[in-house]
Amino acid sequence: MLANLFPRHPSIAPDLSRTTLRTFNERNGEFARLRGERIAIYWPHGFGDWVHFGAIAALLSPENAYAIFRIGDDFSALFTGADPVGAFPSGIRAVGDGADLGARHLGLNWRSLRGKQETIALLGTMSAAFARFAPTALLYTDYPEPEGRLAFPYHTKARALARLLVEEARLARFDLAQPLPQSANFVAPPELQRRVDDLLARYFDPCERVLLLATSGHTEPAKAWPAEDVRAFLDLVRARDPQMRVIFSTTSAAPMPPGLRAEKRSRFAR
Repeated sequence: MLANLFPRHPSIAPDLSRTTLRTFNERNGEFARLRGERIAIYWPHGFGDWVHFGAIAALLSPENAYAIFRIGDDFSALFTGADPVGAFPSGIRAVGDGADLGARHLGLNWRSLRGKQETIALLGTMSAAFARFAPTALLYTDYPEPEGRLAFPYHTKARALARLLVEEARLARFDLAQPLPQSANFVAPPELQRRVDDLLARYFDPCERVLLLATSGHTEPAKAWPAEDVRAFLDLVRARDPQMRVIFSTTSAAPMPPGLRAEKRSRFAR
């Protein structure tokens, strides 16, 4: 049964470009021992996990070069100009696992990665990105969650994974009791800020308070809010501040809650 759920070699469509690299997951400490490598980090996780990785990245060995990517490029902007991990594009806008493009998770099964040579499917514009970065190894982890099982200071998700990806002697140099340093870039380019400001100005007056409400469970449909919870949350917000304006971030998998259908066209609600 497990072999069916997690095949040793997931299928790759015959027309896709491929490359071969040593591939690693978070297990066995093999990745933490790498030195002098150019490492592509496949990170098929949600936005919060990309932010978490910004803290892990600052702890990684400076003796390697790193570039992070996923299928769907929205999140990778966090690492544009970041240090020590940069980003390269997949050229694919929609977040996904690649199954609809011919290779789920690049044709890799993270459970089977042990530092050996593996065939990797290159989707979208990954062929060009790989050629520019010239990786010599690839990391793909499922980003395990400690869920309270690890003692301080490895009790948080980022610290728990850092314990597996960073060599023990190096990790000991950091005070994990303090907030972890952050390498992700949270500053939007001026042109993008101007475009967002111009869009918001069509709907809101200056100095109005605006709440962005994302209820769709972007990378995991099971995390989407039930419609009744959205309505209850909005009722609480409006009871606290009747003038608050709400922007909904919605997908077809998480439709607008009942009673807000008329407002769906603009996606803005009082």
